[in-house]
Amino acid sequence: GVYDIQFSAQLHNNSGGGSGDTVNIWIRKNGSDLANSNTMLVIPQHNGGNIAGVVNLATMFTFTFAANDYIEFWWESDTTS
Repeated sequence: GVYDIQFSAQLHNNSGGGSGDTVNIWIRKNGSDLANSNTMLVIPQHNGGNIAGVVNLATMFTFTFAANDYIEFWWESDTTS
């Protein structure tokens, strides 16, 4: 059937200074990346006492799945912060 997949995430960058760091979040179906499912974000770096460095993400995809298919959400970042 056809399914609407929605997810949200809150990402916080603890690094200080600089222009920000990149995060990619994507969906895998049955162990393989789903085409056009990647969401790339640049998370601004935290600069002290304010809330900078926080990004809220909410996104939605529509995909077709068969019985016994499974999905996973994967993510990676270009920093460990």
